[in-house]
Amino acid sequence: MKPSLYNHIVRRRGLPQVLYNSRSHRFLELDQVQAAIYGGLAVPITRNLMNLGEPAVQKLLSLLTEQGFFIGDEVDEQLQLEVAGHSWRFDPRRLSLWIQATTKCDQGCDGCPHQGQGRDFGPQGRQALEAVLARRAPGLRQLEIHWFGGEPTLAWDTVSDLNRSLAAMAARHGFGFTWSVFSNGLTHHLKTILIAPESPQRLYLNLRAVDSNEFDIQRTVLLADFGCLDKLANISPRASVRLVPNRPGPGLCRNLNGFCQAAPKFSDEELETLRDLVAGGYRLANLPRPSRVPCPAVDPQSFIIGVDGSCCKCWNGLGRPEQALADIDDLQQPAFLRWLDWAPFRNYHCRTCYIMPWCLGGCLDKPQGDDCGQWRFSIREMLKLLAQANEKGAA
Repeated sequence: MKPSLYNHIVRRRGLPQVLYNSRSHRFLELDQVQAAIYGGLAVPITRNLMNLGEPAVQKLLSLLTEQGFFIGDEVDEQLQLEVAGHSWRFDPRRLSLWIQATTKCDQGCDGCPHQGQGRDFGPQGRQALEAVLARRAPGLRQLEIHWFGGEPTLAWDTVSDLNRSLAAMAARHGFGFTWSVFSNGLTHHLKTILIAPESPQRLYLNLRAVDSNEFDIQRTVLLADFGCLDKLANISPRASVRLVPNRPGPGLCRNLNGFCQAAPKFSDEELETLRDLVAGGYRLANLPRPSRVPCPAVDPQSFIIGVDGSCCKCWNGLGRPEQALADIDDLQQPAFLRWLDWAPFRNYHCRTCYIMPWCLGGCLDKPQGDDCGQWRFSIREMLKLLAQANEKGAA
């Protein structure tokens, strides 16, 4: 037996140590004796000198093996990660579509790329969507739709009509259908969403614009930046919060800008704020956790459909004709092929990285290794935050 490459000891002053595995996302609290035994077991030289038949050692080793902290000597965890990731990526029985319902909005954010150019998802976009689904529907098991904008509720007739059509298609072909929506969350927007015949499985609301707390707390994620967290005082401490920058991207609404980034780069002061939020019972939706892929762009079953019906893979390609896909099933086209080249398992520093399951190589649209600073160099603080969240049932 050997310890998993992805084991981490979280040392906390005045509290029991916690053993955490970044692949399984499991936590195990260790008392002083168990922590000392684990320290010996974790190193081959000292493990060979220990009496593995000692009752305390045997009991802990059995527990560690049962929970996956210790594995067989023959197990290749990196290979297991790679195979599991590729098996999931290339499964054509699922499809995830991000659809831009409209570029219209009533927020007037500074820097919005769509100001004065508002348009809705029209016949051209619908035709492109129906062409995609006509080919995929017979073999699907699960379809996910994510509506974004602009403000999707300003084109709610289109959203509702397509949702009904997709639900009927799912019933005919026998696949699952779920949808979510990104909204600014003003009262009239919330009412529009919540009175939908079948409300969304996930509702993303921009905390800066939210002026009501009537939403379903279990299904809602509040999009926030550090400058507006004081608004949480009027919202249930069980709320889920995802930190994103409060600014639009070059072609993207502020509600989506930075959403693909699993964890922002936190300063020491910001980490202290996160600790306070977790202590208060809030759930942080972008704390590190194991993933199958670093982002939707490298998932061959995930696509972004713009308001004009154009299709692309990465948020940075939205509205850029040179990155549009001619056919979502043609994996050989250059605009698709570049994302299939995701292979952090080829890189030595990724293969041997103890938090590999968290970032899986990071953003492929950035220089190699550019994302490492997000977690790798604040690993102690992040692990303590994860342990704290786990104790609150919010990890």
